[in-house]
Amino acid sequence: MNFVEFKDNGKQFDDRQLAAALKQVRAARANGGQVTVFIYIHGWHNNAQERDQSPSRDCAQNLYVGDVAKFRNCGLKVFPDNSEPTSPGAPPRIVGIYLAWHGTDFGWLPFYYVPSYPFRRHFARAVGLSGMASALQSIFTAIEEQRDSYFVIAMGHSFGARVLEAADEVVNPKHPQAGILRKLRSEESSLRLPVDMVLYVNAATSHFISIETIKDWQRYCKYGGSTGECGRNPLYLAVSSRADILTAIVMPIANIVFFAPTTDRYHIISAANTPWMQTHAIPRPIHTIPTTLPQNAFCFAVPVSESQKVYYEVDPKSDRTPAMFWAMNSDHWIGSLEGTLHSIPGLRNIVRRHWIISSHGDVWNTGVFNMVRAVIEAEQKKVLGKVVTCAQSTKGQAPKAQH
Repeated sequence: MNFVEFKDNGKQFDDRQLAAALKQVRAARANGGQVTVFIYIHGWHNNAQERDQSPSRDCAQNLYVGDVAKFRNCGLKVFPDNSEPTSPGAPPRIVGIYLAWHGTDFGWLPFYYVPSYPFRRHFARAVGLSGMASALQSIFTAIEEQRDSYFVIAMGHSFGARVLEAADEVVNPKHPQAGILRKLRSEESSLRLPVDMVLYVNAATSHFISIETIKDWQRYCKYGGSTGECGRNPLYLAVSSRADILTAIVMPIANIVFFAPTTDRYHIISAANTPWMQTHAIPRPIHTIPTTLPQNAFCFAVPVSESQKVYYEVDPKSDRTPAMFWAMNSDHWIGSLEGTLHSIPGLRNIVRRHWIISSHGDVWNTGVFNMVRAVIEAEQKKVLGKVVTCAQSTKGQAPKAQH
């Protein structure tokens, strides 16, 4: 796990951090084997701080405190535990890169929210365009040296999704490194993207850039794209929980009060919370494990207890054209309510689990992890011409680089 931290002006706190991360990215591919590079950008009210944890903390009912512990224990450590070795006798190789920025400016109420929201919204975009874009480009350049050795995931949570979106999709003359993926789409040569999946979870973004991204890919693939990337389904995955009051309710209100016509226009909610943009239905629990799944559907398990898990199937909406950008809500309102009640310690053992993401910060639990793995594995099976099924084993194939 590597930390790369940035100030509000986009400058790194310590230049040695990025150099160390790049060194590890290159070293991980030594002696063959497949490497997963997992890049994560945290959101509002988070940073690179290590938090004290009680022994009872886990990746299910009693989630770790703070994004650093969640990423380390429920992302980096769980991922190889659920994947087969990529070379005989060797464990899967996972390189984690935690990109940190100044997610908190005030530590006391009511300033914790106001005026924190417009300040952090502004700097999320500003840092994304400057320091984060530069760091991501450096990481992608190291990966491109031997692209087929890597499977690359870039994930942003909350305002971290806004940071990632700005770095990848917003071209800005003042910041020549920004707009990495959009600039690659403008090239006429054959394209091999430096990232295999872009994840936005409980994203504090407007859907304006998502709309432009989808249209841009459609134009590219229709009129000049000569790449297998045009068949990727999905390249982007945006998921938000109905229990996430911050992005479902607070964010639209705050975006109206603190209107940002230059950056967001009138698009005040995220893609996953925009009904007409949602490509997939809310996951539904299933009692019988299907042997096959419809095209662009996937299935995953959510642990209810140490010995029990519930399987969910996610089906594409019939009136939505399959696209490289999948957007969906993860829960029904009733499940979200139960998830919220479960977050209260006194009710934890009373409320049954019918949710996947219980709150704004609940992004690293085992159910979320299984959902992401299921999306990746369904695409891999499709690429290999295999039947997409609902995997029941605890281990699955580690991600492979795809053309």
